[in-house]
Amino acid sequence: MIQQIIGIQDWHVLQSLILRHWQLPLIHHQFDQFASQLSIETISQQLRALDQGEAAIGILEHDFSACYCPDHDIEMAQFFHDFAQLNLPQGHTLLLLAPNMITSEEFNRLLSHLRQLEHHYTLLCLNDSLNPILGGDYEAFRFENHCVATFHVSDERQWLKVVTYQVSDHQLADKVISLTGEAPKTNIANPLPTFIATEAASLAFIDEHRYQPIESVAALRGRLMVCQQAVAVLSAANHNDLITLAEQVNDLKHRFGAELRIIIKEIKPCIRYPDFHLLINSGVQAIVDHRKSEGQLYDQIQLAYRCEMAHFASQVSELVAQYHVPFSQTGRLEFGAFKALIADAIDTLDSTQLEYALVELIPFSSIDIAHAAHYCHMRRQGDVYTQADGRLLLFFPSLRRADLHQALAHAFDVKIADLFANQHFYLNKNAILEQLATINHVDKRWYQETQNDNSSAEPQVTRYAKKIAWDEV
Repeated sequence: MIQQIIGIQDWHVLQSLILRHWQLPLIHHQFDQFASQLSIETISQQLRALDQGEAAIGILEHDFSACYCPDHDIEMAQFFHDFAQLNLPQGHTLLLLAPNMITSEEFNRLLSHLRQLEHHYTLLCLNDSLNPILGGDYEAFRFENHCVATFHVSDERQWLKVVTYQVSDHQLADKVISLTGEAPKTNIANPLPTFIATEAASLAFIDEHRYQPIESVAALRGRLMVCQQAVAVLSAANHNDLITLAEQVNDLKHRFGAELRIIIKEIKPCIRYPDFHLLINSGVQAIVDHRKSEGQLYDQIQLAYRCEMAHFASQVSELVAQYHVPFSQTGRLEFGAFKALIADAIDTLDSTQLEYALVELIPFSSIDIAHAAHYCHMRRQGDVYTQADGRLLLFFPSLRRADLHQALAHAFDVKIADLFANQHFYLNKNAILEQLATINHVDKRWYQETQNDNSSAEPQVTRYAKKIAWDEV
């Protein structure tokens, strides 16, 4: 259950809060119903007297599914009687109160009633301080998730003073968060709550920067129920778990919105090129690979405080279809199937940001093309090759161009320079399709032999060209 009390100085501060769409650090701001001790006429009159009052009234009219206001301002006893008669649906209710019309006993009675309803609620109190209401005694909130704070505006400065805050085992008290302009004299170490998986960094790093450790995504969800404006650092150590991780990230972003910033720390090398795009498009703001230090992770967290990722996919299943290789074949194919497959794959790849390449390898004249093909072993899913017109054609559907030479070297058991006299690279759709269109002749005999051949069999070394040291001849 979300329990929040926000004190504000005056109507000018209320206007500023409304124009922020209720968004404050540590504060849950997605409300369903609005109820007030003051009449709608009083609220409208007070806001219209301000410079941006009309805009604030417009936001009020659209931010709630239901509003409950009396015909005239009423005392707390009457408000409590009327409020108790309401059959409020499940959701989060914002209640606007005037503390100068409330005694401490009436206020505590209202809190007890709200706890019995087990509804999420936020009390917005028009007063300079919360002390007249609770007398500085917050024992009623002990051991419960809650936030009691005051919001302040002075000239161009805005800040939130956190009186007491608790979510699960994380607690804050007497802290000030600067929101704009010059920071107040007292400030907390991190502008936003920062939750970090215990596998993502050392405990010394977490303690040093006062981050909040989490053991699981489920634990993170519980923390975020009260504060959506936060940074979360999750870990990745297994390639087979990345789709599940993307689904969890996407679910968190849909639940808590763009204000939640998510960073992935790679613990072991497992995030490949298409996986990077899968995670980014699911809602991840940054990925810190396994070679990066904790200092670089800290830099990404600091950057996340200042940036939001507003756009992310509606469904991860669509991303999996795009980024987890557009076709499942691997290895050698007959040229006709190879050509048709690439034409279809490129249409899919062009809708993503993935890079791809067609490589043409022409062997030395002394090396038979079938013999050279014995050394080719395409291991990654989606990587395919074929033979045509005395050359080998290899297609890599998801590969950074900077890694092309490395991937090509891994595809052969021997050095490329020992087998092939020429290499040609085609890196865009038009160049690839034009090159394939020029190739018509296919060595059917080679394809039939390689289909029946055991690819692990050793080729005859007498057909293998070697470099000669002429000084030794």
